Amino acid sequence: MSWLNEVFAVLSRQVDPDELTAGISPPFQAAKSGNTDAVKRLLERGARVDLPVAKGETAIFAAARHCQLRTVELLLANGSNASLESSVRFVPGCNATPLVSLLMEYDQKSEHCGKDEVLEVAKLLKGKGASLVTAQCDYR
Repeated sequence: MSWLNEVFAVLSRQVDPDELTAGISPPFQAAKSGNTDAVKRLLERGARVDLPVAKGETAIFAAARHCQLRTVELLLANGSNASLESSVRFVPGCNATPLVSLLMEYDQKSEHCGKDEVLEVAKLLKGKGASLVTAQCDYR
């Protein structure tokens, strides 16, 4: 079942909005693609805003890493924690926050993010308490 079909199944109340398929939740997939309306509807149906998927990432990691500004705004407005740490490792022994994930994944040739988009998402996350410092590492 494609992620979009999963979202439609959740919205029609056929499955739990927090059900993981292959380690990924419908809100995570919708956030990754920037489908803000689907994320909003999933949250309205009871999906947990910070449900961890593989390696502890949540929907805000996916939205931030793919420069989905509107989706990041929605997730933060619904209580997502901008300073969460996942076990994704960009540096051995160091966890990542959504801000670290955004900046470490950024590449000027990225199909997901341009420089201006990265800056807008980074400012938004920073304004909500995101940090470049984790329990193990200082990425500054």
